[in-house]
Amino acid sequence: MVLKARSMKPSKRQNSGLTTRSFWRACVVLGFVVLSIWGGLAAFYLQSYQTAKDAAVEHARHSNDLATVAVETLYKQQMELVLRDAQHPFLVYAAQQLLTVPVDPDSLNSAEMQTRMRNGMGMLVGAGDFEGYFIINRDGMSLASSRENNTGTRNLLADVPGFLDKIWAGET
Repeated sequence: MVLKARSMKPSKRQNSGLTTRSFWRACVVLGFVVLSIWGGLAAFYLQSYQTAKDAAVEHARHSNDLATVAVETLYKQQMELVLRDAQHPFLVYAAQQLLTVPVDPDSLNSAEMQTRMRNGMGMLVGAGDFEGYFIINRDGMSLASSRENNTGTRNLLADVPGFLDKIWAGET
């Protein structure tokens, strides 16, 4: 039996440390680790963005709700004022008096009640409570108006389909 001693020279495998195959395995593992970290960070930032977006949307909805309530409240207050003023005994009397005047601009503008209306209502218009006023008969003619050139003419609201019908029915 012959024993042969191993050579003291290291083999190529032992000398190179990492083989090409193990190098690529390490790269793949490192790549998966990096991708996992990036995926985790992306998910974290996406979740943070979604949370911030949801909070902003909720804040906008809440602000919109508050604005809507404010506008509705203002509208109701203005409608209450208009309805209250429209039922004022002087205005009811003025409308009754103007119904007896011929429906033409000269007659209506020269009527004593028209002057009284403009003087009384002018204070409200001048104070900024209203932009103007008018009284319309059932034929759609303006019997009284804050603007002289509108008196005795067909009111534009009479041309809005169904609008005056609702008013005459008591709707607002």
